[in-house]
Amino acid sequence: MASPVAIDPLEDWIRLPADRSDLPLAIVPSAINMLDVDADVPALIEAIKVAAEQLGRPVKLVVIDTLSRALAGGNENSPEDMGALVRASDMVRQACGAHLGFVHHSGKDQARGARGHSLLRAATDTEVEISRGEGSEVSLVKVTKQRELEIGDDMGFRLEVIDLGTNRRGKPLTSCVAVEAGAQAALLAPTEILARQHFETLSRMAAPTGARIALLTGRDKGRGRE
Repeated sequence: MASPVAIDPLEDWIRLPADRSDLPLAIVPSAINMLDVDADVPALIEAIKVAAEQLGRPVKLVVIDTLSRALAGGNENSPEDMGALVRASDMVRQACGAHLGFVHHSGKDQARGARGHSLLRAATDTEVEISRGEGSEVSLVKVTKQRELEIGDDMGFRLEVIDLGTNRRGKPLTSCVAVEAGAQAALLAPTEILARQHFETLSRMAAPTGARIALLTGRDKGRGRE
């Protein structure tokens, strides 16, 4: 990006359902280089400011997809390269007053979290991990680091396909939206007496949340088990 990139509100270049035509979202449809602070960072800052003017409101969240592409050929395991990306991110954040988030991936061992040098995690304020079990339609959102705020509960969601219309060649355009996924849990007890005690305790605990608690015992037959 030798010069500031033109920012187009999303509704200007892909069609959205009518009830979402005022979605305050803008996209830079190109890769950026955040390894060199003199390359694309000034243009990105200018583009964010242009987006704020066009949308008529401050830009509060900037998402870069993905960290690997923004590293522009750099080495994720290098403290020098990862440090350069962190410095570039700080420049954008300080200039625009927005939260800067990266889409990143875990390594081969998912238990070890995001791949790359540990400098990245040390500089991160909030880390959110999204995972999905094999064969499952439900993904799990888990906050794995939170510098200042409390870590909330995990959330489940599923992806719902939506129709965006057609492109200039008449081809259908679709995307996905995240929809909260309901979940069920079961607690097994060795005796009916203990099961009823758990049911009464859990019912009292769940009452303020609106969660539905049900009791199923060996005595329940037919419709009673539905």
